[in-house]
Amino acid sequence: MMSTRAWMTRVCARGHCAVAERPNTEKVSRKHDGAKKKFKRDANVVRVEASARSRENDAPGSASETWGLEAWNAFKDDVRSYASTELGVTRVGVSSAHAHAHGSRIDRYKRWIEAGMHGEMAYLARADRVERREHLERVLPHVQSIISVGLWYWPGRSAFKPQQSELHGAVSCYAWGPDYHDILNGKLEALALYAHTKAGGGTGKYYVDTGAVLERDLAERAGLGFTGKNTMLIDRKHGSGFFLGEILSTLPIPPDESTQYLFPSRKNGSAETEHTSTETVKKKSPCGRCTLCQTKCPTNAFSEPYVLDARRCISYLTIELKGSIPEPLRGLMGNRIYGCDICQQVCPYNAFDWQPKEQKEASASPLFGQVRDEVTAPSLVSILKCRTDAEFEERFAGTAIKRIGRERLQRNACVAAGNITKMSRTQEMKESVEEVVSALSELAADDARPLVQEHAQWALNRLKDVAT
Repeated sequence: MMSTRAWMTRVCARGHCAVAERPNTEKVSRKHDGAKKKFKRDANVVRVEASARSRENDAPGSASETWGLEAWNAFKDDVRSYASTELGVTRVGVSSAHAHAHGSRIDRYKRWIEAGMHGEMAYLARADRVERREHLERVLPHVQSIISVGLWYWPGRSAFKPQQSELHGAVSCYAWGPDYHDILNGKLEALALYAHTKAGGGTGKYYVDTGAVLERDLAERAGLGFTGKNTMLIDRKHGSGFFLGEILSTLPIPPDESTQYLFPSRKNGSAETEHTSTETVKKKSPCGRCTLCQTKCPTNAFSEPYVLDARRCISYLTIELKGSIPEPLRGLMGNRIYGCDICQQVCPYNAFDWQPKEQKEASASPLFGQVRDEVTAPSLVSILKCRTDAEFEERFAGTAIKRIGRERLQRNACVAAGNITKMSRTQEMKESVEEVVSALSELAADDARPLVQEHAQWALNRLKDVAT
């Protein structure tokens, strides 16, 4: 979710709490292809009114909807071109809403929920949201197609610098730049407006991991990639480091060809039957025999291939979990204070560099550009000594980190501080380590927040044990 990275790109469905509805619906006039169109924007919905001209010409947004397959495919190619050239979107694919309920992995999702692997993310288990994921018409009435998009952010294998010091925290690379919700929401709105205006009318509802839809499943059906053993959507060329978004549309856009690879059954080892919009396929996953994502996960978050137990995932523990991090897992988290990239870093499909050798820069992302060390690896002391919410919000304004708040970030920093080993306690670093201990002592003794106090005391006890 996904990814992550963005946490929910990696779970079966990306679905944070419902998007807050705007109090008023506004009517705006814009121009596309020289034609003036009226459209309505209500929260994450774009409605383009069919004009008299489009009704006369029997455009697909009008009542007649008489375009043939050739015209629709040309329309789809045009939308794809606009998304790529004008919006900088990496991948675009289309799937059918009608095939979703018959061939989705909703049953696997339900079993995952029943097993409690969603942890404290209760919104994922809400009956009304599960029903929406299974029946897309509950999300958008008269939905016919889904446009799925992928926006590449993965910085490449050379972007992750060797850890210079345990006195710095590690931040997942998806959070190295501006909040991806802000970036991708704008692109999806523009794409929805362009598509429905060009079609002569219609309604589109777009989400960036805020809707009750099986986002990864829809993207796979649209041909954007396959689901790997690390539960991430993987593109053979671009790997798994891209954000997902989708536009549910009332337009009957023909689906793209796609292959859905099968998960082996836990019971007998045979393949489960999955359906695409056009055929049933029985192909083994391109992951083959590789199990690096499972064996390299420090908290053993994968109960089996293709199944992630969120309760043990570092991304969940540092981002989604609001309470105390289970003590048995704290010592396994290293210096990770926001998210985790391990199961993506070790994946062979991500073992590439996107920059030319002569221009290669460390900590550079194709989406965010060059990133400062204070963003990719902030000092633990600077986080532990963050005194006010206002100071926190100023420092992390416009980033994904802001959503977890100062309390949770300091909780995470306490855990990272508690994982400082003897290797880092050299004479040269003695003063810096003492500064961390001082900050922890202050939090443990005087902080009014029990969550931070508890984790600070745990870290102090750990450091004391390491020193002896």
